This record gives sequence, structure tokens and C-alpha cells, in this order.
Amino acid sequence: MPNKNMIKFAHIGVGPMGAAVCKLACEKDGFEIIGALEKLDLGKDVGDLLNLGKKLNVFLTDDLSDVLAKKPDVLIHTTVSSVIKAKDQLMHFIAAGVNIISTCEELSYPWNTQPQISKELHEMATANNVTILATGVNPGFCMDTFPIVMTGVCRSVEHVRVVRIQDARSRRPPF
Repeated sequence: MPNKNMIKFAHIGVGPMGAAVCKLACEKDGFEIIGALEKLDLGKDVGDLLNLGKKLNVFLTDDLSDVLAKKPDVLIHTTVSSVIKAKDQLMHFIAAGVNIISTCEELSYPWNTQPQISKELHEMATANNVTILATGVNPGFCMDTFPIVMTGVCRSVEHVRVVRIQDARSRRPPF
């Protein structure tokens, strides 16, 4: 008998970052992966891909309709950083009434750079009673918001220095 309290999620984009996020979600109590969209490794079991030590009987697919037919509660979206590139990926899920958590950096505050797309996403999400949570962290959260929030409890701040050091050798090839 299925657990009604279980959050069923689909995942799109299981590159290095996406795989780490997906693995974390798969290891959490209360979450169940029911679909995984990707362009590579089609047919591969997600449990094998994530080195979970067990099969999940969820296989990488590029068939959007197959994933939507499984009726996920949430889409975990870890594909692109651009709102323009993310829009079409997100719209299908919004239209199907699926809530979204995305690592798309621009989606964290899209109104300045993409006001028309922001309006379209907002209107469609509202019409379908869907939420979109953008969690993109580079650089806006880590280098801007976090330091400001952390200094908010201080009586005075003389200066703040944020340094970004990144070793691109350990990142995905497109980076």
C-alpha cells in the first residue's frame, strides 16, 4: 500500500550537480523518486547512476510524457542557469500542476533580467496552483545575500570580504 505522506518527485538533469542533489533526495525519508529525465545514459537505473547500492526501478528517460503520467508532486530541476533556457522545461511541469524546486540561478530573481518570462511563469504557476522555488546559489546567495544576512545581527560592520575560489578541474566538462 502506497504511503500517502510520501512526496513523489521527478528529477531533470542528473549531471554531477544534479546527481548529488538527486542522491540526497533519494536518501531522505519521505521522498520517493518516480521519474528521471536526462539526455544521456537512457534506460539506466537511477539507483545505479547514483551509486545507492540498490536498484530503484526508475530509469533515465527523455520521455517527458512518461514522467508526467506518473504524477510527481515535485520536480527537482537541475539543468541550466538561464531562465530563457529553463522556461520550456518548467512550463510542461507547471501546466501539469507539478511544484518545482530549481537550481537555476537566474530564476532566483528573474524580474530584472527576464520580466516577460517571469510574468509568464508566474501567471501559469498561479493558474495551476503551483509553486516555484529557485535555490540557485552562485553567486547571488553565497556571495551577496548570505553575507548581508549574517551581518544583520551585528551592531557595526567595518567591512565584508567575500572571495570565490573555484577549481574548474573537478566540475562538469561544460563548465
